[in-house]
Amino acid sequence: MSTLRWAFAILPMLAYAQTSTDLQIGSATYTPANVNYIYVPFSLKAGQGAIQTVTPPEVSAVTMSPAGGPRVTRVDQDRRTNLVVILDGTLDLKTNPQVCFTSISYTVSGKTSTVANLCQTITSPDIKAQRDAILKELQNVTKTSTEKDIFASGFVTTASSGSQGGAQIALNPDLGIKGMTSFLNINKSTQTGADPKNFEAGTRYRFVHSLSAGLLEKVKDAPTGGERDELIRQAQQKAVAGLIWDFAAKLEGEATNFNVSNFVGESALSFRSLSKGFGGNKGYLRSFVMPLAFEGGKNLNSQGQPLQTTATSGTAQTANPLSGVNYVARYKAGLGFTLFYEDWDSSLPLKRADVDVNAVGRYLFLKESAYDSKAKIVDTITNGFREYVEIALKLYVGQSSAGRYGLKLSYDRGSLPPVFARVKTFQFGFLFESAEDSSKK
Repeated sequence: MSTLRWAFAILPMLAYAQTSTDLQIGSATYTPANVNYIYVPFSLKAGQGAIQTVTPPEVSAVTMSPAGGPRVTRVDQDRRTNLVVILDGTLDLKTNPQVCFTSISYTVSGKTSTVANLCQTITSPDIKAQRDAILKELQNVTKTSTEKDIFASGFVTTASSGSQGGAQIALNPDLGIKGMTSFLNINKSTQTGADPKNFEAGTRYRFVHSLSAGLLEKVKDAPTGGERDELIRQAQQKAVAGLIWDFAAKLEGEATNFNVSNFVGESALSFRSLSKGFGGNKGYLRSFVMPLAFEGGKNLNSQGQPLQTTATSGTAQTANPLSGVNYVARYKAGLGFTLFYEDWDSSLPLKRADVDVNAVGRYLFLKESAYDSKAKIVDTITNGFREYVEIALKLYVGQSSAGRYGLKLSYDRGSLPPVFARVKTFQFGFLFESAEDSSKK
């Protein structure tokens, strides 16, 4: 009986310590620097999901071959899923050395498994590529949805007067010149009270400056995973990751008919954050503030509804109420944030969810054309403050090499140039956007 009790006692221990063959090492690379180290990335075999963490083993659980080479002095964790093995001397790659882990534990979906005797041949890395990957993470600043290479949403829109359809499209193709892009933005609906009548197209030059320049220099002399993690942590603690200066020349038009159009130059300064993690390693928050921007230009066309007037002679004449609209001068400011959670390896249909809040305000120094929602014509002029706010929930169900796709529910309120038609609407529909999230320096 005592033997049976002993067997039942060790069975759970054996089950816990059983090895897994799903874990594999990528390209283990050796870098001789101020500290000699081996970078060891881990992953799961195809179709097995994603690793949450790899636990650094004791030094005694790491062996080097052939014998007689440098000894292992420390093992650090790098970004949860990789290890950095520190050596006490220089490694000779001509001997085709190997690093072996006699036992190593890792976690997937909250479950810890152990693998034994996992080995990999050590090679020389592309040091520049490794550094570039770290530097890119530190110096990139986030993009808003309408700054993506492609953003498109077709929707059903609901306003006080009913429900119809509409589309929001933003294209920002690269011109092949550093910092230069062209852009096309269309925000149009068939429903009165939900139609911003907004069209913009032009060319933009963007200057991106990282505010982590000191950290970018330090990372060159920080070979270990722990030191790199500390640099990234310091960068992520910065309230502002970088600034963007935009200079643009654009054509504004009343979408589809261009009864009103302006040629406008724009200069804008904005500050962006990095994507900051929260709620584990799958939730993120990013934000931006645009405190200073100016739009100025010339009105090209203002075809308002003629008004009947009577001259002193009694003869009926017509007058264009928009004849006084000649130039454009606006101050602009804005802010926004995106809260998102993503898990592309999840078995659930929902892979990513975003809460996206953006607001922009313009102060019109000169009188401009305005849409009269009651008369349903452009027959007035306006100046002063005009705002536009969008609060959107985006649910992504899949992605490809081209981008992400899913559903979008949004609330929009305010007005946009060139005719500042007032909107107050809920929208629901499909969306597609390219996957890049950052502006590169």
